[in-house]
Amino acid sequence: MPNLVVGSERIPWSLRISPRAKRLRIIVRPGAVEVVAPVGWPMNGPRGVLTFVESKREWVREAVRRVGALVPPTTTAPPRCDDGATVVVRGEGLVLRIDAAAVRKASVIGEGEGARIAVAVPHGLDDTVREAAVRTALAAWLRRQALDHARAYAADYGARLGRLPSDVLLTNARRRWGSCSAAGVVRVHWRLVQAPPPAFEYVVAHEIAHLAVRDHSARFWGTVGALMPEYPERRAALKAWERAHAGGGWLP
Repeated sequence: MPNLVVGSERIPWSLRISPRAKRLRIIVRPGAVEVVAPVGWPMNGPRGVLTFVESKREWVREAVRRVGALVPPTTTAPPRCDDGATVVVRGEGLVLRIDAAAVRKASVIGEGEGARIAVAVPHGLDDTVREAAVRTALAAWLRRQALDHARAYAADYGARLGRLPSDVLLTNARRRWGSCSAAGVVRVHWRLVQAPPPAFEYVVAHEIAHLAVRDHSARFWGTVGALMPEYPERRAALKAWERAHAGGGWLP
């Protein structure tokens, strides 16, 4: 298996010949980088596979880091949703308080007071069932918060751009924080609600910019800069948060 050398990093990659491929492309998955080439495509030369891979070296390194941050190792056990655990919301840790109450199912009943987040659970649940119920309630609450914030950010930056998305939805994608479809639907990862607000806001502004420019050309980044002049700092905040959560620990 060949290696792509980027600085001090060595990134192994494999080659797959596809009869259906029309051009060279690179697929980055957790733990694997695959180059897809049409039948008969040369390995060497100015249009060869090796030249193509070398020209994409920085993109490959960034994609490998991004995918690794989004997909925690399967060997890492998720943190427990116990009373007193820390729940990260908008980049800050809130102490989880679990209270038994006369309710039919677990739900978040308060957030913010004393840096706490309170979840009410039915009486009589054993530890395993209670933890699963709390985890489900927290995830549902975080999704609602994520959608509210995403729609507010999208309305703001869409107004600045003069183009509003046709809809704003959540995603649980494994490879990206956000996307913008050709139909103008913006999707953002619900776990961004746990990131610092500048990072979350950057992702939405980035996708809103795609309403005007579909690719990542200089014109696109100029559009992002017009919407958010400080976007390099916001983008750096997102990358730092990705690295901090590369081992999992989303919930609590």
